[in-house]
Amino acid sequence: MRFLQLGSLRLAAGVAAAALAVAAVVYGFAAGGHRAHARPAAQATTTTSSAAAPPPTTTTSTPVKPPVDNFTLPFYGGHATRTRDFAARPTLHPPLRLAWKLGRNALLEFPPVIWRNNLYYMDDGATVKRVNIRTGQLIWEKHMGSCHGCGLSASTPALDVRHRLMVVSVLSLTGSTIGAVGGEAAAVSMLSGRTLWSYPVPSGSESSPVIVGNSVYFGDQAGTLTSLNVRTGAVNWTFQTGGSIKAGPAYWHGNLYFGNYAGSFYAVNARTGREVWAQSPGGQFYSTPAVAYGRAYVGNNDGSAFAFSATSGAQLWSDSLGGYVYSGPAVADIPGLGQTVYIGSYDGDLYAINAATGGIDWSASVGSAISGSATVVGHTVYVSTVYVRGSYGFDARTGKQVFYFPHGSYTTVIAEPGALFLMGDYVLYKFVPAR
Repeated sequence: MRFLQLGSLRLAAGVAAAALAVAAVVYGFAAGGHRAHARPAAQATTTTSSAAAPPPTTTTSTPVKPPVDNFTLPFYGGHATRTRDFAARPTLHPPLRLAWKLGRNALLEFPPVIWRNNLYYMDDGATVKRVNIRTGQLIWEKHMGSCHGCGLSASTPALDVRHRLMVVSVLSLTGSTIGAVGGEAAAVSMLSGRTLWSYPVPSGSESSPVIVGNSVYFGDQAGTLTSLNVRTGAVNWTFQTGGSIKAGPAYWHGNLYFGNYAGSFYAVNARTGREVWAQSPGGQFYSTPAVAYGRAYVGNNDGSAFAFSATSGAQLWSDSLGGYVYSGPAVADIPGLGQTVYIGSYDGDLYAINAATGGIDWSASVGSAISGSATVVGHTVYVSTVYVRGSYGFDARTGKQVFYFPHGSYTTVIAEPGALFLMGDYVLYKFVPAR
């Protein structure tokens, strides 16, 4: 959990009740882009003829089944490399309109994952929820805490669609305040919410898991990176470091990439659990890294953003960004700008950084600390502010502001091709194109 200078955090239920809403209000600053045109409906025609009508005939045909929606965003950051770059239809850009909202959550610090018509997420009160994407209706919820009012979490579930299960990491089963321990990793049925197995994590974990093949990987507060069998919860291996692992590991080409609170950044072989390389630039790594273009990108609480060679570990560049960099980077190849890293800082700025050189292409001020990860959806990059609550969208090429919504604190949005989902403090919102 992001607790630097945040004071005590009370996990209270949101005041907004679950509701379906279609709002006429449009949130956005720019009306540019493609206008969506409705396709005209096919018109029936009638013809007449003087010839006698032929005798009626009966034909049968096999009904055409609609295509199965297999769209999946299985992990925090979208996929195993955690690049937070979401493909979208050309119409999914500001201005946007509200389609529905779902309240009655504890604080929403980390975003959902998606499978078909389902959103799955866990609020900071350690309650896992399955929601219908189209309607916003709650399908089921599963409280991971050991009693009513117990439970503390700060992570995103990981989906194993093949086995129809997800793995969640929990900071505490019995506590609900900062510093509570006694957590677990657990597998939960995606269909029913039933617990399939659990693995005790005495120090607690806020590391969003990642699943590769038959293994799930996550870190914990004691500095251990753990690999479990995703079907059984049996231990494959553990890797001990010298500081808390708060970040979720990113996976690329057989290796796991993550940092710890002792100021070290690692690449570990996912099959064997053996160190491939390590760098120790100092500070503290809270940021969950992204791996792209053969490089691992990550923020540090000393105010720096780093790029390491994913293969050798060589430090390729670093930038001083003026404040804690809790934010995880989003990485995308933007037309007219190129390969770019987007990352926020506690200095209140969002930075667009050349992914190869570390040069800053532009920065945009939001007036308050950025704690959560940036997210790219199409040609728009989104962030939220943690003290003065709000969510912002900027043109990914120019840095011009194109979106604002007065709710949101941590990681702002995720997206499927036609809709955007925004975490607004205690309420989950769905936005769709305004026209």
